[in-house]
Amino acid sequence: MWLRRLRALFQPQGEWKKQEFFDERWKARIEDMQRFIQPGQSVLDIGCGKMWLKDMLPAGCRYFGCDYQDRGPGTLICDLNKKEFPAEKTDITFISGCLEYVEDVGWFLSKVAGAAPRCIIAYCIMTPESDPAKRKKNAWMNHLTELDLDAAFAKVGMERRAAGGKFMSSCVYYYEAAPLIARL
Repeated sequence: MWLRRLRALFQPQGEWKKQEFFDERWKARIEDMQRFIQPGQSVLDIGCGKMWLKDMLPAGCRYFGCDYQDRGPGTLICDLNKKEFPAEKTDITFISGCLEYVEDVGWFLSKVAGAAPRCIIAYCIMTPESDPAKRKKNAWMNHLTELDLDAAFAKVGMERRAAGGKFMSSCVYYYEAAPLIARL
């Protein structure tokens, strides 16, 4: 009985697509995240939204924006919850405020790891201080702790190399493919 109540607590209140908005303050988070990107690298921006990253990239970078709907010229349209993922192979996947809305985290991260050997991600981790009602109101589909996030990336052969700043309620992490010997 208590398990059913706990599950109900974490079921999203509404469809996240209907709650979509873009906060200009997120640009600071994206700017912090892009410091892991080197000139000339290719970047797959998953859940690209307004494509703010595109204008912040170092010189010579190739940008691929991906979202569930058209966000402008060149948008790769994929609905991650229908298990659609772009075929592009890049140097880095960039995920800012998107993972919270993904239902199948394991499937998603396996695709992320297959798309690039490096991943920069901002995620609102679950902490003891987290308000479950707020997460539910935000229509977030998963509720990972920092250890859960590291373990999910480890399952797809990636290890955390750095943690960046904290922006509002999200934390920034940088993952790389683990050396093959570490995965055996």
